[in-house]
Amino acid sequence: MTLTIEQNLKATEVEFFRQLRGYTQTVTMDDCRKLAPMIRDLAKAQGLDYVVGCGGSHIYIHRSEQFIAGDHTNIGNIRLAIITD
Repeated sequence: MTLTIEQNLKATEVEFFRQLRGYTQTVTMDDCRKLAPMIRDLAKAQGLDYVVGCGGSHIYIHRSEQFIAGDHTNIGNIRLAIITD
């Protein structure tokens, strides 16, 4: 799995993404949807407010303040990171 960070990280986010990068380099999954709940739990445990969504081959991570629910065009949504298989 590959983690791609698409924005500059805030100081409070660095440790989360360090842990997540290590995890994604060691895990093998046939479906990314199985990993999304763990990412949500890890972010919440570290006090981070993210919107985490997924499909079978990717997981996207948005800062909640950069995500507009219901915006299916994604024009207003700025993705923080994506994990691909």
